[in-house]
This record gives sequence, structure tokens and C-alpha cells, in this order.
Amino acid sequence: MSASKVSITSLILVSAMLSGCGEKTEKEESTLNSSTEMSQDNQSNLSDDKNTQESTTSANDKVTELGLSDDMQELKSDKSKLLTLKGQVLFQEFEGGFFGFIDENGNKYTPIGMDKKHLRHGLVIELSGRVIPDMITTTQFGEAIKVESVSIIDESNAAELGRPELTKKDI
Repeated sequence: MSASKVSITSLILVSAMLSGCGEKTEKEESTLNSSTEMSQDNQSNLSDDKNTQESTTSANDKVTELGLSDDMQELKSDKSKLLTLKGQVLFQEFEGGFFGFIDENGNKYTPIGMDKKHLRHGLVIELSGRVIPDMITTTQFGEAIKVESVSIIDESNAAELGRPELTKKDI
């Protein structure tokens, strides 16, 4: 009897091991099948991306052909050269308040490194500086410009030094 128990037990163990090997093979096959499907999906996605890029390129070509309207200025590719701008320093109330610079053409700049004595709302100045490309400030008020020099043109309408005080008229 003990021999039959051993043979039954060993028979069960052998069949369990063989069935485990069979499951492993099925798992490997399913993994291979799914990886093949994924590579085919990736190839189709790549061809879709190429089609999208081609359509985007053709759309960009159409926009380029139209050109700039009269009120738009063409951006210069070399933004590191020294700019000399005439305009006005203005205190902006939003984002907690900050000083911005608006030139004669209406272009907005965030002056970086301007001397505090020139931070007066309404001060008309000539500013020399270099645009800092790809810089985003917390104010997001136009382009950031590293100020190198400032000369005052008109200070007759300029506020006192520092942050202007609000009046009831302003609110």
C-alpha cells in the first residue's frame, strides 16, 4: 500500500511539473504574440505620425506664403544684439504689481536689472539692452530684456519713485 501511495504521489507531482512547463510555453507564446502586435502598432503609428507631419508642414507652408500684415513686425532671428528702444515705464497692477516697459511700437518688455531710480510709472526713457531669448517670467509681460543703460527723455508725467499708490479713481 505504501508503494501505491508513493507511486500515486509521484505520478501527481510529475503531471503537475509537466503541466507547469506547458503553461510556461503558452505564456512565452502569448508574450511573443503581444510583442509582435505592439511592434506592428508602433510601425502603423510611425506612418500616421509621418502623415501628420506632412500635413502640418503643408499647412505651415500655406501660412508662410501669406506673409505678414502691415501691423505685424517681422521678428529678428538674432535677439542677442543690443537694442535701443524709446518708450514708457508703466506699473502693472496685475500679478501683484510690477514695472513693465512699452516701446513706441507697443511692444511689451519686462526690464531685468533696471536701476530702481528709473522705476517710476509714466517715465519716458530711452533704454538700451539685450533681449533674453526663451525666458519666461512670472509676470509673462512681453519679452524679458536685460537693461544695460537708461536715459530719461521726459519725466513731467512720471510718478514718484517706487510703486504708485492707488486712488479712488483707479479703483
